[in-house]
Amino acid sequence: MKHIDEVRKVQEIFMNSWPANNYFFLNGWILRFNDGVTWRANSVIPLNYTGTMETIDIDIDMVENAYERHIITPTFYLPDCFKPSYLKDKLIERNYTPFDFTNTMVVKAQNLIFGDYNYEFSYNIDKERSLEFSNFLAEFSSRSKEEQKVIQRLTNKIIIPKKRFITAKNNDEIIGILMAVLEPRQYLYLADILIKPKYRKRAIASTMIKEIIEYLSSMNQIKKIWLQVEKDNIPALRLYQKLGFRTLFKYYYMKKPKNLS
Repeated sequence: MKHIDEVRKVQEIFMNSWPANNYFFLNGWILRFNDGVTWRANSVIPLNYTGTMETIDIDIDMVENAYERHIITPTFYLPDCFKPSYLKDKLIERNYTPFDFTNTMVVKAQNLIFGDYNYEFSYNIDKERSLEFSNFLAEFSSRSKEEQKVIQRLTNKIIIPKKRFITAKNNDEIIGILMAVLEPRQYLYLADILIKPKYRKRAIASTMIKEIIEYLSSMNQIKKIWLQVEKDNIPALRLYQKLGFRTLFKYYYMKKPKNLS
C-alpha cells in the first residue's frame, strides 16, 4: 500500500509539474488536452474510477468522442496502478494498442551519488524557458518548432511549483539543456535532459543535475528527485542508475487505432 500511495503522489505531482491547457473530469478519470502535443499532456489519467462495469463502455465512448473532437488520438496512461483494475482488458477488447513503455525513477536527495563533472563548459540557469532552449529541443528531439511553441505555453502554466531551465554552453554554442520543477512537497522533477550528440559521454548531464540541485537547494529543501526515461533508452537508464536513481514504477500508454471509428 505504501508503494501504491507514493505512485499516486508522484502522478499527482507530475500533473502539477507538467500541466495541460484543459481538463475534463469523468467518474474519477482526468482527461488532459494540450493541442495534441506530448502524450502525457493529451491522455486519460485513470487514478480513480467511480463508475461500474456496466458504465465503463459508455465512459470510454465519451473519452473517444472528446479526444476525437480535438483531433487527438484517444489515449490512456497506464501506470502500475490504475482504476478500474479491468480497464486494460476492456481497452484490449476495443483494439487499443500499448506503446511508449517508460520507467519513473526516484532517488532520495541524500542518496544521490555525485560522480564525474565537466566544468570546461559554462552552465546558465533561467527562470523561464528561452527561445534558444526551445530551438535546441526542436533541432535535437522529435518535436518541431511549432510543437515547441505549444510546450512553451504549457511550461508557462507551471505556477505553484518552482521551475528553472539550465543550459550548458561551449562559448556561445548550446550543447545541453535541462528543465527542473520543484513542487511544494519537495519533490524535484527533472525533464528535457538533452545533450548535443557530439558532446555526449562527457559528464555534461550529471554536471547540469548537480548544478540545478545545488541552486534549488538554496531556495528550498529537496526531499526526492525523480524523472522519467523510456525503457529502451539504455544509456540514460545506466546514467541515472549510476547517480542512484531506482525505478519507482513503470507505465505505458494505450491508444485507439486510427482506422477504427
